[in-house]
Amino acid sequence: MAKVWKCDVCSTDWEPAFHANGTNCPRETQLPVEDAPVKSELVVGGYKIPDKMLAVWRAAMLMNPAPNLMFVGPPGSGKTEGANALASLDGLDFTKWDCASMTDPNSWFGQREIVVEDGVAVTFYRPSLFVERIQTKGVILLDEINRIDDGMRQVLLPLLDKSRAVLNPLNGQIVKRHPECVIVMSGNVGLRYTGTSAIDPAFTTRSAKLSVDYVDPDTELAILTERTGVSEAVAKSLVRFAVDVREKAKSDPDWPTVSTRELIEVSQFVVNGLDASTALEICVFNGASDEGGTASVRSSMSILWAAIGGN
Repeated sequence: MAKVWKCDVCSTDWEPAFHANGTNCPRETQLPVEDAPVKSELVVGGYKIPDKMLAVWRAAMLMNPAPNLMFVGPPGSGKTEGANALASLDGLDFTKWDCASMTDPNSWFGQREIVVEDGVAVTFYRPSLFVERIQTKGVILLDEINRIDDGMRQVLLPLLDKSRAVLNPLNGQIVKRHPECVIVMSGNVGLRYTGTSAIDPAFTTRSAKLSVDYVDPDTELAILTERTGVSEAVAKSLVRFAVDVREKAKSDPDWPTVSTRELIEVSQFVVNGLDASTALEICVFNGASDEGGTASVRSSMSILWAAIGGN
């Protein structure tokens, strides 16, 4: 059994530095407990952190400097929410960057502005939030890393290797990554995701990679009922439908998956008075191909839902 720490302030396992009761429990005031079971499951902000993700995070937080992490999995499987929950776990600032929108150096580094003062043109540099956050302790999520432009990838690589620094092309200065700045990259992998490209091996070889999949049905059921207030009966039908669709998607690339995020949206519509079938139609079915008429994927999904007992 591994050693864990028992907090002598709130009498719970030490994990993380800030407990739910708001007490800051410095490690040096805690008592070691030998041969105690390791707590391996946490719920943060309504999100259940998967055991493996939590274990990876615990180990990463003991490293100096902080490592790079990569979460890869289907859309709506909790990659972004997981990164946010892990940051909250240790009271760290969390910043999410949409990589598809980072199209030029200004997107990453900021702006140069020319103003006239006393008849003389003066150039001012205004750093971006990215430049500010990379130099501070916290968690930065580079969302959908496989949507980043090839040329812009080169901006990130120096920040991910041992140098942890990059030349700012706008002012010629070196931007150094804070030793406790954790970079988490996320990406959807698969031919069905248009606008994406293969994840550069330069990224994968510079990070610890974790596959993230949809949560188990019982957890997904709890997520729907607790977050939206939808009835357990409807939630069970939605989860069963999603599980069946995901199984079909594994063998047929024409079938899209149904994400937990989509089920939450469907549930919210149901709670607000829409019937589940119509909610699925506008949130899920209409995103599937209708080629083939009654034999289309869209039609097949509707039939599958009706067989489960959809109303």
